[in-house]
This record gives sequence, structure tokens and C-alpha cells, in this order.
Amino acid sequence: MARRVYFAFDYQDVFEVNQIRRSAQFDDVSVRGFTDASQWETLQKKDDATIKRAIDEALIGTSVTVVCIGERTASRPYVKYELNASADRGNGLLGVYLPGTSGYAQPTELRGAPVCNWDSSRFADWVETAARLAGR
Repeated sequence: MARRVYFAFDYQDVFEVNQIRRSAQFDDVSVRGFTDASQWETLQKKDDATIKRAIDEALIGTSVTVVCIGERTASRPYVKYELNASADRGNGLLGVYLPGTSGYAQPTELRGAPVCNWDSSRFADWVETAARLAGR
């Protein structure tokens, strides 16, 4: 079963995050194991309440939230909001270091969720595991 995934990240890392989000863009959804529910490109210049409302709406129908961890991710307020809102709705949580990186601070809101170094061949399995750990 393909999962609908929400990606949380620091927008300054969008180029690297897109490597993850589009890693299987030419695969059928049943093969890649996820669809992307993120929408930061359309929200980056909105006010706080609008952004939080859009995050809440984008989380509807998702079962896993993946936080793409870069240098600034752990300190970003919207990443914290996305992870807290995800946990509140029962989403599985998964941390993935941006391609070619590791060792950056992890958001405390990951609450002990699995954190992995990027590997496109294992990503779908990690998403499924995160969903199962959350009982989804």
C-alpha cells in the first residue's frame, strides 16, 4: 500500500529535499511507496496563521511525516509545528538526513523516531516501518 507522506524541512534546503521528494518520480506510486503532500512552494510568503492552517490541512490523509534534516532544520519553528501536529494526529515519524549529509542536530519533536542517512533504495521501506510503528 502506498503511503501519503508529508515532508517537513527548512525551505532553504529545498534543492536537496527535492532529491528525496522526487527520488522515484518516474516510478508508479505502488513501486515508490509514497505520494507527496507537502506544499511549501505555495506558502513561503504567507502569514503565520495561514501557514499553520495549510499545514494542518495538508496533513489530512497522510500517515507518515518525514523530516528532511539539514543544518538548520532542528531550529525551524514550522518544522517543530509540523512534527507536533503530525504526532498529535498519529502519523508515523521518520527523520532522513539530506543526501550527502549526516550528524546535524535532530528536532527534539522526532520523539525517538528512526533517523536514517539518505538511501533511495530503502526509503519506501523506512516509510512503511514508520507507519507501522505508529500503528497506521
